[in-house]
Amino acid sequence: MEKKLIKKLLKATGVKEGELILLHFWGEDKDRTILHDFATQVAALGATPFEVTQSRTVNRELFSEAKDSCFNERYFQIFKEFDAVIDLFSYQPVVIGGSLSEEAMQNYRRYMSGLFGTLMKAKRFTQLRIPTEENAKAFSMEPQEFIERMTCAYDVDYDNIRLRGEEKIEELKQTKKAILHTGEKETLTIEYENREWFNDAGEGDLPCGEIYIAPLENKTEGTMYFETLYLDDLPACNQVTLTIMGGKVVDSSHDLVKNYLMDLPESGRVVCEFGIGLNPKIKGLTGCTVLDEKMDGTVHIAIGANHMFGGVNEAPMHIDLVGVATIDYK
Repeated sequence: MEKKLIKKLLKATGVKEGELILLHFWGEDKDRTILHDFATQVAALGATPFEVTQSRTVNRELFSEAKDSCFNERYFQIFKEFDAVIDLFSYQPVVIGGSLSEEAMQNYRRYMSGLFGTLMKAKRFTQLRIPTEENAKAFSMEPQEFIERMTCAYDVDYDNIRLRGEEKIEELKQTKKAILHTGEKETLTIEYENREWFNDAGEGDLPCGEIYIAPLENKTEGTMYFETLYLDDLPACNQVTLTIMGGKVVDSSHDLVKNYLMDLPESGRVVCEFGIGLNPKIKGLTGCTVLDEKMDGTVHIAIGANHMFGGVNEAPMHIDLVGVATIDYK
């Protein structure tokens, strides 16, 4: 990544002079050049960088030897003073990528639980996927296409996205429900009275560019059509209609999709989010959710957990379903 783009990203996350910034890097030691580039640009913005690396290779060796007395509360206290945490993924985080003894895995899980329990309490917590071949594999995309699309999505006018989001939210604060018209005749009504809208303009998950809300969990009714629907572990599914009653997905016109959804726990079929994409640098749906849901001109609903952003549904998953719709508000 070019240093100019890195600096642009850091400014979008809110890095300010005098702050203490934790750069939490998920990658191998050989890939740490990008981490140092981020640290340099943090310093260029007048803040102080602090680097921590989570290498699968190192962690496998470390936790094969670590005792129960390692990584106690004193260790996690170190991380409580940071103004912001920026998670940098050069590959999928947390996964250790090899076999450990049960005792070692328990210590590793305890370490990760304590670490994230502390880091999530920072004033700002941002996750940023570095455009790499490893990350492309996680989304089943060709590396060059993934790298180009991610880089383009990052190189956006963040002030404009923030302003558009603020203006749209101000408009939607006066409404209680959205009616989505999809396909030839499908209609889905989503009620969200007294719930809070959020503006994703760089302070959370990058790439950014969406506004979203947690609907009332039992107040989504109707049907929604997707020309192409992408779900993990399934091939792209064409011409899919979902039926939603009492806030839960209860049926699909596509057998593969139906079987996938009906295998989820009941809490995992609750419509938990309604979002609108705002990023004009993302072109075309690809099945890479972190890009698709931010694409300008798209809408998405999600099923599963929403207790993290104003809802009350807890579930072991959060699955975004991205499409296009004409929307009326009331």
